[in-house]
Amino acid sequence: MNTKGPMLMLTAHLLEPAEREVVLGDLTESRASPLHALCQVLNLGVRRHIALWLQWRPWLSGPGLALPGSFFLMGVSLSVSQACLQLIDSGASTDVTLTRLLAQRWWTPSPWLLACIMTWPAVYLAVVARIRQSKEESVC
Repeated sequence: MNTKGPMLMLTAHLLEPAEREVVLGDLTESRASPLHALCQVLNLGVRRHIALWLQWRPWLSGPGLALPGSFFLMGVSLSVSQACLQLIDSGASTDVTLTRLLAQRWWTPSPWLLACIMTWPAVYLAVVARIRQSKEESVC
C-alpha cells in the first residue's frame, strides 16, 4: 500500500531530512494506512517542535530581540509622525514635504536608535553561536 500521499509528504517536512526518511520508511514497512501515517507524522513533528520551546533559550528572544526592536520601530514611528505634523502645519507643498521628511528625519535617527541597531544583532548572533556550541557539546 502506498502511504506517501501529497499530504503526508507535506506534513513530513516538519521533521529533519534524515529523520523524515527513517519515519517514512518505517511507515511504509508497517503498511500503515494513509490517514494513520499522516497522524503519526503530524504527531511526531508537533512533539519535536514543542520540545524546542520547553527550554529557556527560545523565550529569551522575546525580551532580548522583540522588545528592543519594538522600541526602535516605535521611535521611528514617532519621529516620522512628528515630522509629518510639523510639515503639515508649516503649509509646505506635498513634494517638498516628502523630500524634507526623508532628508531630515528618516536618515538621521537619534543615537539611541543607532545603538539598538548596532547592538542587538551582535547580541543575537552571540546567543545563537552559544546555543549551537552547547548543542554540539551535548551531541559529542
